[in-house]
Amino acid sequence: MGGNQNKEHDAIVASLRKKLEAVGCMTVHLRSYTWRKIGCKKYPIALGIEPGWPDVFSFRPDGKVEFYEVKTGDAVLNPEQKKRFTELTRRGFRITIIRGPQKTREVFQCKNEKKK
Repeated sequence: MGGNQNKEHDAIVASLRKKLEAVGCMTVHLRSYTWRKIGCKKYPIALGIEPGWPDVFSFRPDGKVEFYEVKTGDAVLNPEQKKRFTELTRRGFRITIIRGPQKTREVFQCKNEKKK
């Protein structure tokens, strides 16, 4: 797939956060790095976050927490994500994986949840 998938990824995350926040959710976009511009160059700075966490955490008005992972192109879950997502679902959380740009959704479900 051509094009800049980072820009596509960021656009999907921004759209998702806007929709969630419009219905009263508080969202956090978790990144493992940030950028600092020094002079004319930008440098990535690691934030020390353990690998495998979903891209977006959403705290709903009713107190529930939801997780969202955005994948673009032919990206798949990496081993750290598979491990972390399994841990989260074992604890009762649900992770929605959004595949762009069509924004198709699939759910990494809890074991006690029936498939729809």
